[in-house]
Amino acid sequence: MKVWWPVVLCLGVGCAHEVPVAPASSARVASWSESADVTTKDTAAALQEAVNEVKLLRKTPPTPEELGGFQRDLSGTFVLRNSSRPGIISQLRFIELYGLSPDWLSSYVTKVNAVTPAEVTRVVKKYLDPAHMTLVVVGDRAVVGPTLSQFGQVTFLKPRPAPAP
Repeated sequence: MKVWWPVVLCLGVGCAHEVPVAPASSARVASWSESADVTTKDTAAALQEAVNEVKLLRKTPPTPEELGGFQRDLSGTFVLRNSSRPGIISQLRFIELYGLSPDWLSSYVTKVNAVTPAEVTRVVKKYLDPAHMTLVVVGDRAVVGPTLSQFGQVTFLKPRPAPAP
């Protein structure tokens, strides 16, 4: 489920112009991710732009127009997810799994549309702290590796071999 807005990043530094931002869909645990397709040499610049965007969101609320677009996206996606028997069954299992109130389905769209720009900033300040984020980078270690120390401790993982066909 996408939330808030595609972040416009890295214009002029060789990376994507729109970056999808997505939290995990669960009731009491949140996970937030952002991904971008960037040229190897521009990885650090792209990563810095992503961190800067989070810092900006911690200070500056989205415009009502930005937020409204994403509220419509979330509301419309929710309605579409519930337009089939399997979709409804999935939502009912979700409600049961997380112990949500019976009115969760009927109140979701109203609650999404009631979120204000100031609430977005409050939640970002509380839960998205660049100092406590885990940043994952995939790329050419020889090129990208030396540029990453500016973001904190770096741990390199060895890729697993592809399974045999």
